[in-house]
Amino acid sequence: MTDSNVFYKIEASQITRDISFVNEIVLLVQKMMAKLFGMSKQNIGQYLNNIYLEQELIEGSVVRDFFTTATDCKQYRISQHNLDANIAFYYSSAWESMAEVRA
Repeated sequence: MTDSNVFYKIEASQITRDISFVNEIVLLVQKMMAKLFGMSKQNIGQYLNNIYLEQELIEGSVVRDFFTTATDCKQYRISQHNLDANIAFYYSSAWESMAEVRA
């Protein structure tokens, strides 16, 4: 399968996001993850950094970097995180939420 971008609509939250598929792997940027999970991009980044620091996942195996050109004509590096990173993020954030409820 070649690299492609598709639009996927999540009916429950009415969010339409651009999701990349590369070799049958789902990839999302942090901004998309923030919309999907209803959190700030900064929170997503913090959780992902902790996941990588604790070596729950190896960053190089779940992240794909690419460059995009912005309206200022400069190129910016953007990281896309695969489904494994998204699942690890979800469980990490859910676990923290459950701990807060119990406290």
